[in-house]
Amino acid sequence: MILPYPGPSFDNIEDNEEELSLALLYRNRPTFAVGHGCSAEWETSTDKGSAAWVSAECLPVYEAPSMTPDIKDKDKRAIKVPMALLAGLVEGGNGFSTLEKIIDLYEEWIKEKEKESSILKNEYQGIAQNIYRELKDVQNGSRRLEFIKSNPRALRAFN
Repeated sequence: MILPYPGPSFDNIEDNEEELSLALLYRNRPTFAVGHGCSAEWETSTDKGSAAWVSAECLPVYEAPSMTPDIKDKDKRAIKVPMALLAGLVEGGNGFSTLEKIIDLYEEWIKEKEKESSILKNEYQGIAQNIYRELKDVQNGSRRLEFIKSNPRALRAFN
């Protein structure tokens, strides 16, 4: 039986915030081996509390899955950001309504994730709150769209 590596210390969040963020992100995916100059691989046992085996590969090969920045609304319809509109190339439109939709969806996503945090173990609460504070800073920055819309010079720079 191969047990997972121990997690990080939660004693002082400021000292290892990045490590704690990763621990939160991968809390349901334990690490059973670490490669030093090689790639570590393992197969999780059915109980998921241990690994059936581990191995090391000196010349690892990994095919990353395709990722897209596709954004969908609650009805699973794709939201497209019309670059021609945003660039001011289309008469009578500016694409701001689409950007506002994306900002609203982002705000909803943050609220959902914040609600989910209530079921996290106590040791993750501090780092989760730090992450939500950072997300809200980004969210507030996204609201600068109002400034761009109301300021002709900012709008010209945006286009």
